[in-house]
Amino acid sequence: MAVSGNLRAANWERWRPAVWILFGVLLLFPAIVMVFTDEVRWTGTDFIAAAAIFTTVGGAIELIVRFVDQSALRMANLCGVTSAALAIWADGAVGLI
Repeated sequence: MAVSGNLRAANWERWRPAVWILFGVLLLFPAIVMVFTDEVRWTGTDFIAAAAIFTTVGGAIELIVRFVDQSALRMANLCGVTSAALAIWADGAVGLI
């Protein structure tokens, strides 16, 4: 059974603030950890890069949820965006790739 666009939009509007708050908390986490340990040393550039990644992922999630109608395709796109963001993050953090 397909979910109507209006119902999906209503569900997204309920979860939307939680997603953006999660990104904000993830961005603040290194700043909080840096107060307690010297193991984490982020510069302003690191925070800007993280904010750019989170903003791009959040914007992509917004577009996917709003415009992709099929739930399987929507989930595949969300997994792809998340995987790409994690790969970029891993490459930037430790030069994994």
